[in-house]
Amino acid sequence: MEEALPPNPGEMRFGKLDDVKARVAAAIDASRKYLFSLQHQEEGYWCGELGADTTLESDYILLHRLLGTEDPKRTEKCANETRTPMEAGPSSMAGLRTSAHQ
Repeated sequence: MEEALPPNPGEMRFGKLDDVKARVAAAIDASRKYLFSLQHQEEGYWCGELGADTTLESDYILLHRLLGTEDPKRTEKCANETRTPMEAGPSSMAGLRTSAHQ
C-alpha cells in the first residue's frame, strides 16, 4: 500500500506565520529595550555580577587526582567553591538580576 503524500511536500503547515513573526519581533524589541535600559547611559557599558558554573574547578580537581599531583588543601578549597552554588540552589541566581540594577 502506498503512503499518501501531502499535495505539496514542501508546503509549510505551521498555521499563521505572520502572527508568529509579529510575536517574535515584539519579543526581540522588548529584550533590546530591557538590555539598553541596563546600560550605563553616558559610558555605554553594562555592569553586573558574573556567574558561572563549576566546570573549571571540577576539571582541576580531576586532573590533579589523575596525575597524582593533588594538593589536599587546594583540592578542599576548590571543592568548597563547587559546593557553594549547589547548596544555595537555583533561587540564588535570582540575586544576579537585582544586583545588575544597583
